[in-house]
Amino acid sequence: MQGHDSGAPMRWWARRRTWLVGIATLSLALAACGKTSSGSSSSAPSGTTASSNSSSPTAGTSCGTVPSLPIHDSSGVIASLGSTYTTAYNGNADAILPSAFAHFKPKSTGNFTIGVALSQPGNPYNAALLSALSRQLGTVKGVSHVTVLTSSPTQPTVQIQQVNQLIQQGVSVIVTEPIVPPAMVPLAAKAKAAGIPLVAVLNGIPTPDAISVAANSVADGLNMAAGVAKLTGGKGTVIGVHGIPTTGNDKQAFVGFNAVFAKCPNIKLDSSIVGEFSPPLAKQATLTWLSSHPQPVAGAVQAAVMGSGIIQAFEQTGRPQPSLGNIQASAGDLAYWNAHRSTYKSVATTIPPDDIARATAYAVSQILSGHGPKVNEIVSPGALITNSNLSQWVVPGAGPTSQAPVSGPSGSWMPDHFLAPLFNG
Repeated sequence: MQGHDSGAPMRWWARRRTWLVGIATLSLALAACGKTSSGSSSSAPSGTTASSNSSSPTAGTSCGTVPSLPIHDSSGVIASLGSTYTTAYNGNADAILPSAFAHFKPKSTGNFTIGVALSQPGNPYNAALLSALSRQLGTVKGVSHVTVLTSSPTQPTVQIQQVNQLIQQGVSVIVTEPIVPPAMVPLAAKAKAAGIPLVAVLNGIPTPDAISVAANSVADGLNMAAGVAKLTGGKGTVIGVHGIPTTGNDKQAFVGFNAVFAKCPNIKLDSSIVGEFSPPLAKQATLTWLSSHPQPVAGAVQAAVMGSGIIQAFEQTGRPQPSLGNIQASAGDLAYWNAHRSTYKSVATTIPPDDIARATAYAVSQILSGHGPKVNEIVSPGALITNSNLSQWVVPGAGPTSQAPVSGPSGSWMPDHFLAPLFNG
């Protein structure tokens, strides 16, 4: 049975949770929030529909396909770049605006200082991301120093103070993962007035004055639901496990789930379970639901990081494991899947810390070279993991209780060739 470290799953989910439940201290497994990149040829590209079979039981119907949802792009850039980008931005919740830094030119040609304001490395994912960002930003041409400030994920006011401090210090670029994105809007304007680009990682800041390198949670939901619809043959009961229903990433994931399952008349989605983005709470909530629902469960989808809790609940009751759409899978989730390939079906997404850091460093490098971003949000759903490419993602030595982040093939999320057209030449 899978175990759980309540402090381990990825942190950016916690950011949104903290924001929308009153900045309360929550015992989450913390993680990132959702936005297709074309992956490497050795792994399934993000934004495609998951399937473990060459022929789907739902062939000939729209069940198991990914619908096209509206993209709110006032810049016109995304449509002009073609299908790879309209797929990547499919249903993206935030407006896509022309970037205020499209024609930015740095004040100098070198000796740059990058200011980083992130959360304390309190779990494996946080630690990996902070280390990767510090390393990757330090390799950007012309960067001489990377200043790192950290704060508790339950202290947004401290993070705001730190960003203000970096503005006052006159750093060249600020990189932050905003705990409360709307609170960063005036800070982004302040940084812009000081000639300092502010780059938001994972959680987008809704303003043209910031550059966001983020995830598309709606597209994650679309991809996971389409995968589960195929794996279940387009029929049966599917449980949808909420994180916190009022949070943005939860709402966005369920927009994706609902859009796909609406095309599956033989699938019944029961989304009454709430796991609060915590595997132990998701396990208990699923156990409670199972105790009053003896009927077979064909599939399950969850808003993020709660896959292990769902697996544990079915194991504890001796019920067959449902086909799982697992947003932001951990190393332990993939280890369980790999060990039970003959009986367990899944499709998953993840955003590796190294790829987040690489994409962020690419954006900073382009900005400091005078090649500003065309739009304010650079987004992609998580890299897609299926039975066919699972072996590329399994973390060597990780057991089913591991909450370590997943790496996978380099460039699986937002490869450089995806990023390049989003910046001016």
